[in-house]
Amino acid sequence: GVTTYHDCNARFSAVQGYLQAGREKSLMLRGQVFYTLEWPGDLQRALNEIQHDPDDFMRFAGYKFLIDGQLPTWYTHEPHPGIKWNMPTWDQKLFKKAIRQLHDTGLQVAVHCGGDASFDLVLDAYEEAMNANPRPDPRHRIEHGTLTKAESSQRAADLGVQISTQPQFIGFSKNLPDILGEERASRIMVTREWLDAGINVALGSDTPTSPWQGPQHTLRGAVQRLDGNGDTYY
Repeated sequence: GVTTYHDCNARFSAVQGYLQAGREKSLMLRGQVFYTLEWPGDLQRALNEIQHDPDDFMRFAGYKFLIDGQLPTWYTHEPHPGIKWNMPTWDQKLFKKAIRQLHDTGLQVAVHCGGDASFDLVLDAYEEAMNANPRPDPRHRIEHGTLTKAESSQRAADLGVQISTQPQFIGFSKNLPDILGEERASRIMVTREWLDAGINVALGSDTPTSPWQGPQHTLRGAVQRLDGNGDTYY
């Protein structure tokens, strides 16, 4: 049942390969690709070196950042016992400047967010970019949105930010209340809250990070929310 896919974490050579395959008409499945910016120097490459003429089978969709990592490096408002909790991967002023420049291209921007502070930082960046250069329905995205504050949901909805999430990841969870505390653990991937706020929520596999490629696994995770012990997670 898979008819279309996208790669939301492609480095420069991979982007070039995708687009070349599209030009050569060698693809059998429609797709789109996002270019991942890891270093400040990637910004000029993103703006000047990627040729993305429209193609029937492979579309250059936009740009991707990772503003924090997996749980040990989540950027959060309150401490957690991981490697680092209070530092994003990019300098905040530089990050906001980059978001503004990429927003001006007219394409989508997507940002990986694990912690609640990273979610709020990205909303700040999107809001500043959209206020500086308003354009209809930019549909900027947050990837995962794993831990969020309750007050951030309505703000994301008001900004028209999309959330692309993977509830089947809850299946990895066994001891989050011990790590994050009960209150924060209960706010992992609050998909119902996002939907009620009016956010467009997209579900995906996050393959190859996730071993579960089939859409059935994604839907099962979203509907049943079973943790690593087989119990319903909040």
